Amino acid sequence: MKRFTLSFFVLLCLSLGAVALSSCAPVANNPAARTTETTAEKPVYTVKFVIRDKEYTVKVAEGETPVCPVTPPATTPAPTVGRYPFLGWDKPIRPANDDATYTAWYASDVSASLTSAKNGAKAVLTMTYDDGDLAIAKWVNQKNKEYKLAGSCMIITSRSGFKDHISEWKAVFADGTLEPQCHSTTHSGDTKEGPPSLYQQEIVDSKNLLATTFPKNDIICYATPYCFVTEFSYKTDANGNVIYQNGNPVKVKDGGSQKVIEENYFVNRNGPSGLQSLDPTFVGTEKGSWYNVYVQWFYTNGSQTDAERTGWIDDAVERGGWLIILAHQITDSPANEYQLSKTSAETFYKHAAPYVKSGELWAASFGDATKYIRERQNTTVSERFENGVVLIDMKIDRTTEDNKYLTESVFDYPLTVEIRVPDSWTSARYTVDGKMQTAAVYTRDGASYAMVNLIPGADGATVTTEILALGTK
Repeated sequence: MKRFTLSFFVLLCLSLGAVALSSCAPVANNPAARTTETTAEKPVYTVKFVIRDKEYTVKVAEGETPVCPVTPPATTPAPTVGRYPFLGWDKPIRPANDDATYTAWYASDVSASLTSAKNGAKAVLTMTYDDGDLAIAKWVNQKNKEYKLAGSCMIITSRSGFKDHISEWKAVFADGTLEPQCHSTTHSGDTKEGPPSLYQQEIVDSKNLLATTFPKNDIICYATPYCFVTEFSYKTDANGNVIYQNGNPVKVKDGGSQKVIEENYFVNRNGPSGLQSLDPTFVGTEKGSWYNVYVQWFYTNGSQTDAERTGWIDDAVERGGWLIILAHQITDSPANEYQLSKTSAETFYKHAAPYVKSGELWAASFGDATKYIRERQNTTVSERFENGVVLIDMKIDRTTEDNKYLTESVFDYPLTVEIRVPDSWTSARYTVDGKMQTAAVYTRDGASYAMVNLIPGADGATVTTEILALGTK
């Protein structure tokens, strides 16, 4: 019995020793212990919350959602009267995977404004070429491509240079640097004043012919022959014959050619010399109004130099304005004061090109510039900020101050809106007509901005566009 007990005791001790030795074996032989050692602690990131001029810092483990240690004030003082409400953080707060900064946004941080010209340009250059000379149009088209310019051919529809070469004109306009606009049917000196039928022929029929011939172009601009308009018409009998008294036609003040132009077009180039404002007025034939815009004429009568002409461009960019050029023939050897040499014309183009490239000058056709400015004058925009997304609300009143209706199918030119964006954004994205657009972010006076191009909607309807961060820092 003692022997058995001793043996059992020895075996028990040996077994316990083996267990003890096993528990002291190297970690490499213990899978469970190996997992514990190689599971490193989660990275910890620094997250900052900026509320106006105060900064709050927290340490957050990877995958955890940071929380601001203080509640942002519901409002912040406005510069003068009232308070701005808290809108949220500049971007959605997400689980930590890197150091991050979140900035509180208040109503004072949002702003949206329409730029006077496309893409924030300081000035607009519109070249108009009178009478419809095909050879000139072809030459100008090539120069427009070279210098990134644009313009409009003011066509006299009855002239053979137009009506006998329709296919060639279509080829020129298909390139997109030039467009057709109207300069009457005959440009005859006998058409300055007459019965209503004359105004129909010269002003309306010519427009209808151009619209039919070039259905992809909107004929909305007119150039008055001889820079002459009248508020009178000749009185006619039931058969349309002019009534005379003492050998002179009897005149009726019924609005005359001025009224017909206003009823059929949205702008008239009538000849006063100067730089046009980017906001034409709505007062009839007043200089600088929509129906009497200022222009600069190309002359070669000895009193006008290349330096003077290029100076118009400098002045437009410096002051901000719409520089509308009236040119007639451009030729190798000018024979009269209405003709300009190709050398002088190209000098002008070369001077404009750097301004266009820098974005300071928008080279626009008469039609595009008219669309943009007309729409802008009747559109309002505002900005909201929700959950890290900038929302732009745009609304257009399609009836203008001078009682013109901006038909949506014609006046659908994108308007440039400068918007405030969070300082953490480096670029933005948005969608127009189902296509994604991008916008660069730039800084001015310590704040971040972007420019987006949005199309106005139906009359009185508010169109809301989401602007999202494309790149952040």
